[in-house]
Amino acid sequence: VSQNPVAVYSGHVCVAKHTKCDYVGEQLLPVSGWGTTFIIPPLSFQPKFDLVYVAASQYTHIDYQSGRVRSTKDLVAGQVVTFEIKFPSPLYISANAGIQVIFFCTGGSKGKIMYDPFFLMIPDVSGYCQTYNIHGQDLFENYAIITAK
Repeated sequence: VSQNPVAVYSGHVCVAKHTKCDYVGEQLLPVSGWGTTFIIPPLSFQPKFDLVYVAASQYTHIDYQSGRVRSTKDLVAGQVVTFEIKFPSPLYISANAGIQVIFFCTGGSKGKIMYDPFFLMIPDVSGYCQTYNIHGQDLFENYAIITAK
């Protein structure tokens, strides 16, 4: 809680799950920007698994499904739960109060291609739009993940 606007970041200076040590970081959303319905797609090139962190600011009931597995959890204020996500099963989450959802790509390799870990804020489906611009980076293999409501 702050009397003036602040930005809050989360990250790690040396995360090493499926790769060598690397830095990850992401700016967190203010609680007022949290959502209640999320679709988290897995990365098609991840042969192992990635992680999804879900944070609650108050007592929150969540329903979630990955593949055919469907379940619920009750979270208390300040609690963070972790889910593994693996291709080809997306993770669907709905909550009765706002939650913050962060995707953690654990890095790895597929064939001769090595990729670094990263954090990514997952938007609530209410924030989806109909038009996007996608720009690739020269001399890199670029991917776009398109998620439909």
